[in-house]
Amino acid sequence: MEVNGDSTDATAVLNINYESSREAEIVQKILEVDAEPSRSKTKKVFSVSGRNLQIQVICPDVRELRISLDSLMDHLHLVNQTINKFGPPQPPAKKLCLKNQD
Repeated sequence: MEVNGDSTDATAVLNINYESSREAEIVQKILEVDAEPSRSKTKKVFSVSGRNLQIQVICPDVRELRISLDSLMDHLHLVNQTINKFGPPQPPAKKLCLKNQD
């Protein structure tokens, strides 16, 4: 984790490695759904590169960064526990089309 508090914004960057790129993408999609409250000036930027999920959190001050990271880590922990309990994500099933034979 990198933390930059030198500029006007406080920034943290998390890099998390997963077993597969599919797993990293699923975690990204789950975490992106949780939007910040409208009054918040916090910004989260998600990206996946291979098996690596990168999350950049940008806040106006260090206090808000701490609160945002605490919440993010709680959500991330819950998602990881769920993946560990139910196993890695399976590839989507292929649909079969059967023709009516009269």
